[in-house]
Amino acid sequence: ARAWNAIRDSHFSALITCALLFYFGSSAIKGFAFNLSAGIVVSLFTAITITRTLMLGFVGTKISEKLPLFGVNMEKKPFHFGFIKASKPWLIFSAILTGVALIAFLIFGFNLGTDFTGGTLLEFKFKTPVTSQVLAEKLKTIGDEINAANLANPETAAPTTSIIQAKPTDAISTTETTTVDFATAKIIPGDDNSFIVKTKYLDSATHDRVITKMKERLPEFTEPRFTTIGPTMGASLLDRALMAVIIAMIAIILYITIAFRRIPKSIGPAKFGVTAIIALLHDVLVVTGLIVLLGQVFNAEIDGLFITALLTILGYSVSDSIVIYDRIRENVLLAGKDEKFEDICDRAINETLHRSLNTTISTLLPLIAIMIFGSPSIFYFVLALTVGITTGAYSSIFIATPILIYWKKWADKKALSK
Repeated sequence: ARAWNAIRDSHFSALITCALLFYFGSSAIKGFAFNLSAGIVVSLFTAITITRTLMLGFVGTKISEKLPLFGVNMEKKPFHFGFIKASKPWLIFSAILTGVALIAFLIFGFNLGTDFTGGTLLEFKFKTPVTSQVLAEKLKTIGDEINAANLANPETAAPTTSIIQAKPTDAISTTETTTVDFATAKIIPGDDNSFIVKTKYLDSATHDRVITKMKERLPEFTEPRFTTIGPTMGASLLDRALMAVIIAMIAIILYITIAFRRIPKSIGPAKFGVTAIIALLHDVLVVTGLIVLLGQVFNAEIDGLFITALLTILGYSVSDSIVIYDRIRENVLLAGKDEKFEDICDRAINETLHRSLNTTISTLLPLIAIMIFGSPSIFYFVLALTVGITTGAYSSIFIATPILIYWKKWADKKALSK
């Protein structure tokens, strides 16, 4: 019963971001959001039902008398570190990271992917080995030939009309002559002689001409994926993605404020929601700044998968903050009159530290494995998740809770001055 509040609030806040992913995302992102939300629901059921049943099964048995088997060490003194006393250097460090990220935004801007700028993504899988250099050369030659044919015979390059839609109500019609530009295309090698090609917008007719010429000059291949998005639709998707992030933050503030409504008015439930969002903004800025910097060196892009990673990070980060906040809520209700609020918060961090570390590490292990052994096409998506989940655990301890304390001190001084 004591753990129910933390489990409920942390899981429900994560489900908020999943709902927004499902509503605003494309079909691929909807699938990711569905699987993630299903995993969260199953985890919630497991935590409150299966785990409890298994633990009760040990009651009254000889095994239950051997506490070390359950991770309990009665001789070991409880760990305690003065996190709040050491918070100022970490806050300064976090401010520096945030400043670097903001400067990177201003200097370099955002390297937006085809999801937001418009463009075409093609995936090829060859039966025999083909190098990236050979594929790039062939595609450039094919593009030059198609452009030359269009100039020589304008009748064959008549404007084509294509309908692009993200939702049934979002249909957009574009009428334009397509110019093929494979010289600036980005080619990402994958596993088993597969390649992903990201290039400027191609309509269906031009795409068919490219495939026909490729079959004449390259080994036998299949095309598992062909996705094309017009510039207008790309801008619309960017607006929807930004709206999803903003709505997620507002929804989390409201949910935490309602969940912590029993906190004494002297502290204020809204402070918990706002400070959690401040920590979330830190995580979002740090991860985005990293991708912006990598975009200058390795051409990393901000695309739909990156927005998916950001919304997932929001759920994980606020989950860590809520676990600490829930313990603060319990300690405040049970604390003596002479106990300082910062001591209550410090004790809450130490009491939940093992849980936060174990959850973060167990999440990072598969992510690191995917980052090392997974497909290059999702490398930056997994990297963003890895960095975001790490900073989420960090910000819950060194940003959200200290700011909550400083805010309460400021409010108390302001109340006394009146």
